[in-house]
Amino acid sequence: METATNTMNDAARELTTYTIKDGKPVANESYSLQIEKEEFELEQKKEALENTKVTSPIAGTVVRVNCKVGRFADKTDDDKPMFIINNLDVLEMKINVSEYSIGKVKVGQPVEINADILNGDTVNGEVTDISPTGEEKGSGSTERVIPTTIRIIDQNTKLIAGITAKAKIELQKAEDVWVVPISALIQNPDGTMAVASVVNNTVKYIPVKTGVESDIEAEIIPDEEGALTEGLQLIEAPSPMITDGMTVRVLPSQQ
Repeated sequence: METATNTMNDAARELTTYTIKDGKPVANESYSLQIEKEEFELEQKKEALENTKVTSPIAGTVVRVNCKVGRFADKTDDDKPMFIINNLDVLEMKINVSEYSIGKVKVGQPVEINADILNGDTVNGEVTDISPTGEEKGSGSTERVIPTTIRIIDQNTKLIAGITAKAKIELQKAEDVWVVPISALIQNPDGTMAVASVVNNTVKYIPVKTGVESDIEAEIIPDEEGALTEGLQLIEAPSPMITDGMTVRVLPSQQ
């Protein structure tokens, strides 16, 4: 009886250390704080363990390894990333567009890409991203350039990651039109445009309007229908001293 009584008293004292809530015992405040502390330390250790894993932000193929077995993870060749991973299923091209042309470039515009590896063939792409900020062009130039991303649309091409290629962005398109060098355009004092033709050794100005333009060529639309004909001789870079109606002597072209 005495042993049983002592056991009962010990149990009663132990019971007083618990808080009863909804008929169930719960840990007191000191135990709750200890549990919270242990849970916090557990989360820290889980995070530290996770940080020991090298995880790629994309799915792809490892194409470069700049670390060696036995080194610390932060000691790589020439301070390069440990691994370089490319998603070879989705190739992208990075280009810098001049600040003077970026206003004509828009996301979704088609792009024609060529590279030496294509042996004269071209690959289709499209503009997918235009940086909101520009950066220095370099080499002492004051011009700014805007980084632009192009995604390759064509699949199963000869293109591979890490090579140099050229991209031609189609800003505007016109077919079956008259095209002249930019230098052939004459701007009249009233702002109208013209080109200088030579007919029977006489200069004749032909009023025109311009259409699609590139850096070196421009589409011209004559004000008078039929004013431009195949084989018509134009002055490619007319001097300001050449006027309408002036008689000139045409020299044979030198090959």
